[in-house]
Amino acid sequence: PPWIYLYNADQEIHRFHEMMNLPYELTEFLTTLRVLNPKDIMLLAKLMKVRRVKAGEILVRAGDNSKDLFVILRGLTRNYTEMVNGDERTMRFAMDGMITATPSSFADDRLAPETIIALEDGLIALVNRTELESLGKERPNIQIVYIEQIKKGLLEAHEHISFHINLTPEERYRYLRENHPKLLERVQVRHLASYIGVTPVSLSRIRTRVNGHSIS
Repeated sequence: PPWIYLYNADQEIHRFHEMMNLPYELTEFLTTLRVLNPKDIMLLAKLMKVRRVKAGEILVRAGDNSKDLFVILRGLTRNYTEMVNGDERTMRFAMDGMITATPSSFADDRLAPETIIALEDGLIALVNRTELESLGKERPNIQIVYIEQIKKGLLEAHEHISFHINLTPEERYRYLRENHPKLLERVQVRHLASYIGVTPVSLSRIRTRVNGHSIS
């Protein structure tokens, strides 16, 4: 039965964790990719470069040509663009277990229009697109995972557009409060305000109405 296979695969993954000296967070992430067998996971893990990051560290700078996909094993990152007037506009956040990249640069070899910065000390794993696609040609299950991640990215892009077009700033805040409460606990007010599309003062008013108290 499938559940027996999954159980055995999990046991093998934890064995790889010990044999290959993989960080626990990476082992935990790879375990979620259920379509992969232990050999797939071992090969994928070898491609992934794990490193610690510091809060404020730039992972990708606007203007870079980045072909890396970043798995946030622990921590929090922010994608943002800088406007003509110098203001920053937050595009997305990525927390523990999520994947981030600069899509146009990763997918189409264009210069990145946005910057990715670590907001917290953390641990990330990065994998090069060319190497990942090459491995996917040899390992069909890895190709399936890659395609699934692209699908998730497309769905997220659609939801992001809907979030900003169809919802008012207060509705955006309510949505995040109901669906991503931990994000609100970890993100600075100014970054959250730029993501919602308001000033920090306006966000304070929204939070007062919604929560019944102001931002400290």
